[in-house]
Amino acid sequence: MMRLFFGLSLFLTTLSCVVSAQGILSTTHYKYQVTLQVTEQIARTFGDRRAAPRLEMPILSKSGRIAEMISIGDPVLYFDEKLYDICQSFGADSTTALALILAHELTHYYERHNEWMGFAQLAKKLPPPIKAEEKKKLELQADQRGMFQAFVAGYHPFSIVKPLYEKIYTDYKLELNIPGYFLRDERIKLAQEQAVVARNAGVAFETGNFLFLNGQYALAERCYRYVGNLLPIREVIHNQGIAWLQQAYQMTPLSTMPFKLPIELAATNRMLSDLRSGEEEKRQKMLNEASRIFTNLIQQDPTYESAYLGLCSTNLLQNQNGAAEDLLKKWETNGGKLSPNGQLLRAITFAQNKNERGVKRQIELLNNVYEQDYNLKLMKKYFSWLDKKDALNVDSIRVLEKQNPLPISKVHAFENQVNNLRFPLVASSLRDTFNLPGPHFVRTTYALKDGLLSIHVWLAEKKYDVIRATALAAPWQTKQQLKKGDTEARLLELYGTPSRKIPAGNDAFWYGYENARCWFVVNNGRVEEWMVYEPKNQ
Repeated sequence: MMRLFFGLSLFLTTLSCVVSAQGILSTTHYKYQVTLQVTEQIARTFGDRRAAPRLEMPILSKSGRIAEMISIGDPVLYFDEKLYDICQSFGADSTTALALILAHELTHYYERHNEWMGFAQLAKKLPPPIKAEEKKKLELQADQRGMFQAFVAGYHPFSIVKPLYEKIYTDYKLELNIPGYFLRDERIKLAQEQAVVARNAGVAFETGNFLFLNGQYALAERCYRYVGNLLPIREVIHNQGIAWLQQAYQMTPLSTMPFKLPIELAATNRMLSDLRSGEEEKRQKMLNEASRIFTNLIQQDPTYESAYLGLCSTNLLQNQNGAAEDLLKKWETNGGKLSPNGQLLRAITFAQNKNERGVKRQIELLNNVYEQDYNLKLMKKYFSWLDKKDALNVDSIRVLEKQNPLPISKVHAFENQVNNLRFPLVASSLRDTFNLPGPHFVRTTYALKDGLLSIHVWLAEKKYDVIRATALAAPWQTKQQLKKGDTEARLLELYGTPSRKIPAGNDAFWYGYENARCWFVVNNGRVEEWMVYEPKNQ
């Protein structure tokens, strides 16, 4: 998930540059401020609730660390002032060079690599650590995922890997052959290979996100699966599980699950009648896939709440209500605190278990939860309906839906431009191509410049032009006068109730307006990102 970036560049100047007496660049120094903001902006793309590590920048005369992540105790990311100057020498690509190195080090932190053999060890001429081969693998993993995260954040780091690494070796006078480490040329060659993997994974991820938002969950699942096979990132694998879960959710009759789970706001498209012969078996297979994914994620990281909530939702759709309730208890037993949507799922498990007292108690805890008005009204009527009819009446649920509409409340002109990019996209400007392996044709051509990602998605039966303004994009404004950084209230005032609303991780949401063919990311009450799309004729 991308967050707001304040747009500073390495070419900033300052009137006063203060250096601390300890040989560490002052936090008020412009070089520190630029590095800090890029660090925080990339850190937010990792989907990890842990804050970015503390940044320290040794001054030129004290250089020698190059870049180093110390995770023991108070996490610290050391980044030489000299390394900053090396990045600055890349001119228009200076912030990209900075992001490439920072994303590499942040991967070490968020992937919990406590030790590894990197540039810092080379600069210090330390002997190779124990299990050097394993540490070398971690170094390449940091290359791979780091470049993926930099791309998701809005950078295109792949072409500068070779010249940047060569300059680091040259300017720091690193030896070409260090025992226990890669040869210089091997190190650079392997980093370039990781760049290819990261590029393919990044494009597949962005394609999957668009397909998911466009309701094409099966194709989105294939994209996420492809990325997960290249880079076993828990958030990507979680997205794959959600894509399976979403497909099954759309097939679940309203009478079976009348509540709106924190997966997708638009439950209006779900089945109104029982499934036909063979469809239930298909639905169960989808749920089994989702269950397998979420269970594995929990085993790998017992602190990952999103996996618990995904598995809880899966259990509810499998009518395993007791298992869903036990799972939330397990999360709390392990020291977790339920998020607002976790509290909502607990209320739904109580309702599905026909625990009226539990529901009444839980309702008091529901605040700022997913589709709050609809779910609360249904919970308050749920047991009276059960008493009267022994089963929920679909017509009653539909009436409740009408009282809590998700209609497109305003009619807008289609959005067709973001800053200097407009539809139709010029094919010659989209020079990079990615083909998703396997059945069902999916091809993507793309370009990423100035924080604007433009992609052409070509499916077997449809084509789309897509523009996404990442957090790096310059300030933008829609036809309705909505601006980057505006409040959620302003978004609703100008565009009305969204036609769809999808959790985007870390309490952020995608707000979809299909009448305007656009999506917005809202986080902490502010509009942060914008995506527009246009279907094309085959």
